[in-house]
Amino acid sequence: MQTSKIFSIYFWLSMAKKKDDFALIYARISVDGKRAKISLKCNTSVNVWDASSERITGTTRRA
Repeated sequence: MQTSKIFSIYFWLSMAKKKDDFALIYARISVDGKRAKISLKCNTSVNVWDASSERITGTTRRA
């Protein structure tokens, strides 16, 4: 018997909790359609976040 699992991770910024120019980074992990949302407990500038690739852009130490 063969089984397969579907796994995905999605990252986004929480604009609802934005302070000044920084927002918290969240992740949603899905396994077979069941979701869990977690905070990564770190924040980043909204200006360096690339929503299409779901990551921070730049070459600075902070990025």
